Amino acid sequence: MRCTAPSATVAIESSVSPRFAGRGIESEIEVSYSVNQSISVPIPTRDAEKSRFEAKVQAGATFALTQLLFSDRVADVLSEIKVDGPPPEILLSFGYVPKAEGRIGLIRRLTRDDTEAARAEMQFVEELAPQSFARKREVLVDLFKRVTDRAREAGFPLGLHFEAPYGFSRPAL
Repeated sequence: MRCTAPSATVAIESSVSPRFAGRGIESEIEVSYSVNQSISVPIPTRDAEKSRFEAKVQAGATFALTQLLFSDRVADVLSEIKVDGPPPEILLSFGYVPKAEGRIGLIRRLTRDDTEAARAEMQFVEELAPQSFARKREVLVDLFKRVTDRAREAGFPLGLHFEAPYGFSRPAL
């Protein structure tokens, strides 16, 4: 994949499974397209993220993808951003927390900040990991709704991105 700011050119190559070979399906697919986007990655657990993200928005960022969210801190950041033109679309990233997180700590390693906010999110993840599926679903759905509602109130167009950091599993889906 090649990327140049502010536009991106993406090339995707794929091959078809051998079981489909000879059935009229091409063995290789190539797709390429260009988009004129200025992209930002807000990390709400970082100190001074509000000013960092606001500067990117004022410079013309049209799209943002958050890190995995385990608190509603991103809504605090978004509610304080001043936007002069059209606001960027914000893709909010949420993830399932499996029991394996307690042993492996992948989510903890993905969150590299050592701020009070990051430590609070990692405490949330650590306490959630050993809980039952029903309890996790209750807590995570409440978080997703709270963050989405508060971010929408800030006036940004939203998209949702759900991750399964440990891969697909029945509970993660």
